[in-house]
Amino acid sequence: MGNENKKSKSRIGWKKRIKWTEELHQKFMNCVDQLGGTQKATPKQLLHLMKTEGLTLIHIKSHLQKCRISQHIRDFSKAGKPERKTDKELMLANQNRGKQLVESARQLLATHSSLNEQLEVQKNLISAIEEQMKQLRGVLERRGKAVVFRNEEERK
Repeated sequence: MGNENKKSKSRIGWKKRIKWTEELHQKFMNCVDQLGGTQKATPKQLLHLMKTEGLTLIHIKSHLQKCRISQHIRDFSKAGKPERKTDKELMLANQNRGKQLVESARQLLATHSSLNEQLEVQKNLISAIEEQMKQLRGVLERRGKAVVFRNEEERK
């Protein structure tokens, strides 16, 4: 059993834990500040700057993540909680949304109706053009026959 435990620890890249003393943390934070803050600092840059015996990239990544989360919590706390709306305010907001939805639906129906009218006009135009093309073909065919007939008469 002890042998299996060693294998599982080595498979997941287990490393010796370190204690983040106040001094080590302060050194870490100084390096973070040099790199422009927790959002800009990268673990590799921090590891290179800190030059601390026994400190690994995994230790740095973990601590940097913890610092980023702490910073996020502090920023959120400073911003304060959003104001709660009263029931009346929520009801008015819902009514306004309802009115906006009704107006949007009305505009959508008007647009749909207009597009249907345009489609009908286009269909009528296409039909008229097709009818004129038929008439023009008929005229051209009659004219072609007339030209052939005249040529035959002139030969005689």
